[in-house]
Amino acid sequence: MWLMQDTANVAVFLPRSLSLMQLIMVVSYFVIILAFLMFFRGGKIQVVVTEKTDLTDIRAATIIDLCYGLVLFVFKIWNSLPMSTTWVFLGLLAGREIALTLFSKNPRPYKRTANLVFKDIIRAGAGLLISLIIVIFIM
Repeated sequence: MWLMQDTANVAVFLPRSLSLMQLIMVVSYFVIILAFLMFFRGGKIQVVVTEKTDLTDIRAATIIDLCYGLVLFVFKIWNSLPMSTTWVFLGLLAGREIALTLFSKNPRPYKRTANLVFKDIIRAGAGLLISLIIVIFIM
């Protein structure tokens, strides 16, 4: 589902009709990027994921994947505009982290959780800001 959303984000900027050569170039680009992502085992986004609490537990990861897929599926059906899967994913991770902290008996992890959530917001916000600056310079 995330691949469909991310592909839609890129397809918005492609011409309405593509020649066979252009299609091959775009698909090749996607395959190469995915190959690099798999080769580097997720890259920097994997660092963001693994710093979260107990995310290596397959049950917790499966619940996050199910919620992520459900949210993307609902947006795909009800929304014709492509959306940023990054914000959905970071929101799910932050929500899970906050819920784990609220239900724990130890008051100490509140600061750690706040740091993790704000660090993710800063990273995503920086990406958004850079994207906006690029768009402004292009226009």
